[in-house]
Order: sequence, then C-alpha cells, then structure tokens
Amino acid sequence: MSMRQKNGIDRSGSNHSVKSSVVVAVKACKEIPRAALTWALTNVVRPGDCVRLLVVVPSHSSSTKLWGLPHFHNDCTAGYWRLMSGTVAEQKEYITDQCNHMMRQLHDVYDPGKVMVKMKVVHETNNGVVASEAKRAQAQWVIFDRQMKKEASFCTEQLGCNVIIVKHLEPKVLQLNLIEPKRIETEPPPCPKSFIKVLNVTPASSPDRPSSKPGLDTFTSATFMSESNWEPKIVSDYDLSDSDSEILSSRSTSLCSQSSADEGSKHSKRAQGNLFSELYTSQNRNVREIISLTKNAPLDSPPLCSVCHHKTPFFGKPPRMFMYCEIEKATNGFSRDNFLAEGGHGSVHCGVLLDGQVVAVKQHKLANAQCDREFCSEVQILSCAQHRNVVMLIGYCVEDGRRFLVYEYICNGSLDSHLYGRDRDPLDWGVRKKIAVGAARGLRYLHEECRVGCIVHRDMRPNSILLTHDFEPLVADFGLARLQENGDSSVETRIVGTFGYMAPEYAQTGQVCEKADVYSFGVVLLELVTGRKAVDINRAKDEQCLIEWARPLLEEDTLSEHVDPRLMKCYSEKEVQTMLHCALLCLQQDPQSRPRISQVLRMLEGDILV
Repeated sequence: MSMRQKNGIDRSGSNHSVKSSVVVAVKACKEIPRAALTWALTNVVRPGDCVRLLVVVPSHSSSTKLWGLPHFHNDCTAGYWRLMSGTVAEQKEYITDQCNHMMRQLHDVYDPGKVMVKMKVVHETNNGVVASEAKRAQAQWVIFDRQMKKEASFCTEQLGCNVIIVKHLEPKVLQLNLIEPKRIETEPPPCPKSFIKVLNVTPASSPDRPSSKPGLDTFTSATFMSESNWEPKIVSDYDLSDSDSEILSSRSTSLCSQSSADEGSKHSKRAQGNLFSELYTSQNRNVREIISLTKNAPLDSPPLCSVCHHKTPFFGKPPRMFMYCEIEKATNGFSRDNFLAEGGHGSVHCGVLLDGQVVAVKQHKLANAQCDREFCSEVQILSCAQHRNVVMLIGYCVEDGRRFLVYEYICNGSLDSHLYGRDRDPLDWGVRKKIAVGAARGLRYLHEECRVGCIVHRDMRPNSILLTHDFEPLVADFGLARLQENGDSSVETRIVGTFGYMAPEYAQTGQVCEKADVYSFGVVLLELVTGRKAVDINRAKDEQCLIEWARPLLEEDTLSEHVDPRLMKCYSEKEVQTMLHCALLCLQQDPQSRPRISQVLRMLEGDILV
C-alpha cells in the first residue's frame, strides 16, 4: 500500500507500527452491494490492514431515480424512498443497519480479529468524492462496485494507486501502480471517549481459500457466541460528512501467528512481528507481504535451487525500478560471457546484483508503439504474479529509450533443452511427472488464483517452462501474456504464439481465453510422454505434426505404445495413461469441452480418478 498508518501502541517495545489502507466504494441502495467488499477482503486485505467502506449517496438531482429505483412503485419501495428522502439521522440509521447486516454475513470471508473495517457515508460530488477520500486516506488500493464507473474514472485521473472495479466477484483492472510507494507513518489517533460492546464473532471457516473467486455460498450468518466473547470496542461518532464509523473492529486477545499462502508459495517465508496492542487488549499480528504493500521482508529466503543455492527473491515485494548503470554493471556490460539467449524482442543476459541476487535481464530492442504496449503489459502482469512455479519479475528499467526486464535467474535451462538437447541425459519418468504437475500449478495460479484476475499466457510450450537443478518447473515468457479482466473471451487482432501449440479457435479467430492455454498444455503433456517435438520436419510427413499424429492414437487408446523409448520402459503405466488421458481432454477441438487447468492438475496428482 502507499501507506501503513500507525494503529496503536506496541507494548513489545516499539511505539508504532505500519499498516495498509484499502478503500472500497459502493453505491447506496436498498441492499448494500457486497461483491466489491468480498473481493477486497478475500484478495487484497491482509492481517493488520484497515478497510474503509465508502457508501456513496447519489445526489437527488442527478437522476429521476434514486439508487436504481423509481420514485413511485409498490408500498415497500415508496416507504423506502420516503425514508431515504428523510432526515440525515434517518438515512444514517438505515445505511448503518444495512452495513452491519452485510458485515455479519461476511464473517466467514475474513478474520474480524485481524482486520479493521470502518464505514463512512458520503454524498456524490461533481469532482469525485471517492478520489478525494482515497487521497485523504493515502490508500493504494481503491476497489469499486460495478455501479461506480464514473467515480472509478475520477480515481484513475486523479490518483496513482491501484484501481479495480468488481462485477459479480470478477475484477477488472483499471490502473496498476508499479512503483513502490514510500511508507508514511502517522501518530496514533486519540482514544474516543465513548465505548460500546460489540460481539466478537469467530469466523466459521478460514478466510484463506484455494481460489481467488469465492462463491456466494461463503456468505453465512454469524454464529451465536457466549457472553464471554463480548468485549469493549471503540466506536467513533458517526457523521455523514467527516467522521468514520467503525462498524466492525474486533480484536483478538490470543496470539495470532497464522500464516497463509497458496499451495505453491509454501516454501517462501512470510514476515511476522508484533505490531500493536489496543485499549484493554494486547495482541500480535502476522502481516503477509503482498505486492505494493511493504518493503519488510525476512532476512533470508530459501534457496531457489539446492545445487546452485541461488536465493529466491522475496515474495510480496513490488518490482524495483533500476537505473541503466545498475543493469550494465550487473551483466558486465552485457558481455558475451553473460549472454543467455536471443528473444523475439531482444537479447537475454545473466547478471548479479549488488545484493548477490542472480538475475536474467531481458532487453527490448525494438522501439515502437506495439513494443511499448507489450513492455507495459508484461510489467503490469508480472508485477501481479508471484508463485513458486512462476518466474518472478524483480524489476525493470526504462531509460533513454532503452527498456529492460529483470527476472529471477532460473539455473537449469528450459524443458525444451532437456527434452531435445543433444548433450542432455534423458529425463526419467518421475522428473517428467514432476514437471507436468509443477507447470500445471503455475498455470492454475495464473488462470484462477492471481489477485488481479485471469492471466492468459498465450505461448505455453517447453521453451516457456524453465527448470532448476532440482527440476522444479517455473512458467516463464510472459511477453505475450494477456490479462483476461472480465473472465470472458476476447478477440485479439494480432495472432501471436507458436505454431504447433496454438488452439484452433485462437489460430482461426483470435479468440483469447484460458482454454487456449489448456490446449497448449495438452501438447506439452504429449511431448513429455512421447519425447517428440510438436513440429518435427525431420520425421515422415504424416508424423511431422505431433497433434495430428497423436490424436487418432489417443482416441484409440494406443498411444501408450509410443512412449519415449529413452525411458527404457521405466515408468508407471498408470501414470502414463493418466497423463495421456489429460492430454486428450486438453486437446478437444471445442474449448468448452476442455477442462480447467485446476481439473487437469487434480487428475495429474491423482485426486480425480481417470
């Protein structure tokens, strides 16, 4: 976040701590919309953060309808109209009741003992009231309900923070902040004089979920708690213009050391520490580092490779902007000894930063509008993607017309070089299965778990899967990646990708969706089993295209007779059959008939019987 405010007195010895501010804006209506707040609590908010819920009341003159309801309707609506046209106190009471009801329904989506939620009612203005409030709160994340498009446009014009609009729990990215903000610390607010008792409700389930897209079944009513769970809470005075109303701010008195992450990031460490304690209660909080939130990081990170002992970049850090002189020094002036490969837009060199981090520096040579757009797209997408099976972006450089991307260095080359390299030992079956599972996990993260929505790779192939010496796979090469913001298919006017891996609907119409990646992954599975290239002009004419040769064999269930002979029959027939079955499903002509990558992963892991 752009700031972490001081929230109290840390009795462990520090007199302040830093937290993050997230603004969620919804439109006042008969039932307060909860999709934006639900998405924010599930995907953006972390322990120790403060969420400011802004309920925006439309101006009476802005429309002939108030909150989408006609002035004259049935008795219920008419009474509602009279209420919202009444006094400020009546409006305050109605909206507060609605928000309290909504927060009770969201208790199983997040942990109220670790996150403070404040509500404020504001009136619509001509210059964007949400932008003004977000600026005052110094928020880095501003998340809007789908009815707030006009307010969202004000934020993108006036602020440099991350701006997301949520429609039916699907996020659409309007603006991403790629520059790490300075942390600002403020004095703790004075203690209010009035206290009331608020029920401390324990969530019915963990707020951490395997997918970033929770369903509507997550909303359950709060459970009854005994009187022992009542504790004094601080609630500030409510006002429609200036003050915030804390509608839910329960604090846990027990040690909170829960750390949660997606399955792929279990080997990375998370910064933990005692942050603060509040009136009548003392507590500890675990703060998970997330992108653009904080510079804090553990002193050490686990090695990326047990052979090379290259360290893993810290998860949660936003990409760093490098100066050209730093890049030049790290790569020894882009020397020939540091040269790794020649990419579509420029060369790739290995380098070592001053802190000892080994990196791969990708240069974008071509200078035109198309390359500039692709460069910005790659930075935006990679800055949001952090997973143990996805190559991490460390930083970038834009200086004097030169553009560089700085990635973590993956030490053992690509899957392509191991499958088809002349001087490479053949991969045994256990390694091939490990690569298939790890690559599927990386794709699952991009498609279903990335915080900003579905990322379509568009060029999934063995060259895009890099390996460590432990043969841990990492999905790479995001130069062609596309953020699928609304979860629907879109049409790409410029077809990109690699022949032999492109899904038929993408090659023919330019239709972009995650199922195109699933198709490409099916080709990779065939290569792992057979040891054949997707396109090999050195083979007989009817065997040059792997898919055309393999499809009838897959349908006849005889492809297992063509397993890579270099395996010397040292493999599990059941696992081979499972991988081939997954490939057959992935290679369906109709994209709707293909499984999601998460389903493919479960089959490869044996969770779904084939």
